Amino acid sequence: GFFDYIVSSHNFEHQPNPIQFLLDCEYCLRVDGCLVMAIPIASRCFDCWLPLTTTGMALDRYLMKAPKPTLGAVFDSLMTQAFLSDGQSVHDQSYDADKIQLNADFDHTFLCTRGQLYPDDYIDAHVSRFNPYSFELFLGELHGLGMLNSLVIQDSAVNGAEFIVRMRKKESHPVASVKKFSAERRTELARQSVLFHACDVSKRS
Repeated sequence: GFFDYIVSSHNFEHQPNPIQFLLDCEYCLRVDGCLVMAIPIASRCFDCWLPLTTTGMALDRYLMKAPKPTLGAVFDSLMTQAFLSDGQSVHDQSYDADKIQLNADFDHTFLCTRGQLYPDDYIDAHVSRFNPYSFELFLGELHGLGMLNSLVIQDSAVNGAEFIVRMRKKESHPVASVKKFSAERRTELARQSVLFHACDVSKRS
């Protein structure tokens, strides 16, 4: 409860246990303190062919107390990195869905050499994938579960291939948070999230 600000730039998606990261931020911030995060938009980077992260996926990692990216997360990150056919990175300006291709050849020895939940060494990976709407849905569901009680989204803005989300720590009102996050709101966020992602990955020049 002593920090006024926490800033996380292109770090959250690498967190092996994203829920624990948010819980720790909520714990460390004073009331009215601010957490600002810059998060890549999944459909506007090399993650574009991978599905968005759900609350259930993150819950599994939280219950596992994941200390580093799992073997599956590393596999997805390495084997499904997408680039433009001319070798350029996927970006938000002018990519063509027909010109995006996977960059890595399939490694059939992957499990043979690393047959365990966690690789021996820390291997960096994008563990989570979000867009502004899926992240708001994720945070709302954590409130609904009673895991987060006071860290709320103040505003969010798309900035090219990333979105900037600002969260503020308020006085805890867990019951009010659950009531506010209605089925209608969850439906709308889920719909907007899917449409946002689909619109991006179907772009043609």
